[in-house]
Amino acid sequence: MSSDSRIRRWLQERPWPVSVRCDGKTIVRLTSKNTRWSQAETAMTMLGCHTAEALNEAGEILRVIEIDSPVQTVEAVAEETAEQKELLLPESWPEGEQAQLARIIVAASDRAAFRHERAWGKAFETVQHVVSEYKDMLKLVLDRLTQSEQIRLDSIEAREVAADDALELAHDTARASNGGGGSAEALLGTVAQGALLRMAGPTPQPKKEGA
Repeated sequence: MSSDSRIRRWLQERPWPVSVRCDGKTIVRLTSKNTRWSQAETAMTMLGCHTAEALNEAGEILRVIEIDSPVQTVEAVAEETAEQKELLLPESWPEGEQAQLARIIVAASDRAAFRHERAWGKAFETVQHVVSEYKDMLKLVLDRLTQSEQIRLDSIEAREVAADDALELAHDTARASNGGGGSAEALLGTVAQGALLRMAGPTPQPKKEGA
């Protein structure tokens, strides 16, 4: 495609321009004649225009064209697109960039692993603390239960010893009374009753009137 045909096609694109500015300086105005496209194209060629700007009535830029830029065929555009896609592949990156990316990925993985490890460590410490407190509380309860049971067993044992002592004393007293002609049965009953009263504890005294 020649440069002239490119300019003609560019001029005829819609919206149609009212004027064309060449290289940011000279203004080429388009007439209303049927030959306006060829006239504008000839004027731009004679001015040696390199960059053209299509303008509307308000002087606003509609589009721009680089006249000296090479024309790309469909095959050239496809080849350039393929090259750009290839640049996006990691295999095409320079070795230094690959190494830098690898270091960034490794550092991010290390930070994530460190945060994960810290979270699990804090959770484990919390569980350990709760278990330790539960063990201490359980040990305290068991110790108190053991002490109460030991006190109860000691009390039972003391009563059994007191009962044995009372019976032995009654037998000894009975044997001694046989030599004096007294009634052994009556004496034994009196001693046993006294022993049982001592085991049961002191008898509560009635309250006095007015007290």
